Amino acid sequence: RAKTGAFKRSLKRDNFARSERRLEIARSVFSEGETTAKGARSSVAESIGVGGHVSADGVSAYISTCAQLDEEPIPTIVHQLHGTVLDLSHYDLSLEQVEAVSASLKKNTSVVTLTMMDCGLTSEAATVLCEMLLHNTAIRAVDFSENDFIDKYSMPALSRYIAKTHALQRLTLRG
Repeated sequence: RAKTGAFKRSLKRDNFARSERRLEIARSVFSEGETTAKGARSSVAESIGVGGHVSADGVSAYISTCAQLDEEPIPTIVHQLHGTVLDLSHYDLSLEQVEAVSASLKKNTSVVTLTMMDCGLTSEAATVLCEMLLHNTAIRAVDFSENDFIDKYSMPALSRYIAKTHALQRLTLRG
């Protein structure tokens, strides 16, 4: 047992050190001057497999939140944050990944359609996304189809959030 406890403490220290390092990198990338930060964002994007121009429109929030939550940024998300559609259908997203996406979409003004069909969303993850919708002024359509969070308990809460959004015009909840 002593070996197991020491091993677990060692793993926690290693995970904490990795989280601190990612956070340090994210801070250095996004806290420097605009010119330096643009180059650094491009370097970060290239290091996760996304080349080309990287917009600050939600991307920095996504990468920073991933670092804080000890999640690897998903290149598809970084890439799609530049367009009008963020389609994460069939990605099995953890709550932490949903929190990172939500942080980015609070700042993003280009995505107008969010598709999250069959993402394994829990009611907690759906709440995080609905809270984001209160801050986002660009998203007009959301598709949460084929997720199991929709039940008689989550529907009233979802309805309250949706009623307070200003931009949302279409919500799909099939399946």
